[in-house]
Amino acid sequence: EGGAGEPAGWVHWYDELSQTAERLKSQHVTGLAVDVYAGGASLWQSDLTAGGPRWEGGAVDPSFDEENRLALLCRVNEQAGMGLVPTLRFDGIHPRIESLLGQVDCKPGLLCLGRDGEVRDASETLVGRHYNILDPRVQGAVLDVVAELVERLRGSGVVDGIALELSAKGWLHLPGVAWGLDDTTFLRFVQETGKGKTVLHDSGPNRFTA
Repeated sequence: EGGAGEPAGWVHWYDELSQTAERLKSQHVTGLAVDVYAGGASLWQSDLTAGGPRWEGGAVDPSFDEENRLALLCRVNEQAGMGLVPTLRFDGIHPRIESLLGQVDCKPGLLCLGRDGEVRDASETLVGRHYNILDPRVQGAVLDVVAELVERLRGSGVVDGIALELSAKGWLHLPGVAWGLDDTTFLRFVQETGKGKTVLHDSGPNRFTA
């Protein structure tokens, strides 16, 4: 429940969503693309995310109520006769990657390094982190979120597909060409392509500038 005389947060959210869907339907809109994962939080409760839903409390301190808002979203679209494309924007903290970074014996490669050996400037990202999408552990963390969403949507007849947003302040892409240059990632590149072997024998922060 909400405060005195106020409905629970999800009730207000559901009412607004229903009204929006009806208005769009009257304008002959046949489908919606809606963020269901962004800022490290989701529309469903999950151990894979920093919390949810992101609409209450924001990405920094998200709160969650017991109602499954993802299911409500599907229900509203079904009632309105519109298709749904849930979207995911990887621009927030990922708890599992953070857990790996906190381990004493964590292998390098989780954070995106440039040619100067430094991570991306914190001011250029939403939460001060830019994970290295070339690292299999980061890729696995992304796939886990996608797979869980797919499982939650199983059986829904309104979902037309899932979209991944490439936000400018997200970490699902490289900031530029000369990134992902930590030793672990570069070694994997050499092993898979056979190129750049001489670079591995160099040292210093600018060893990848060639």
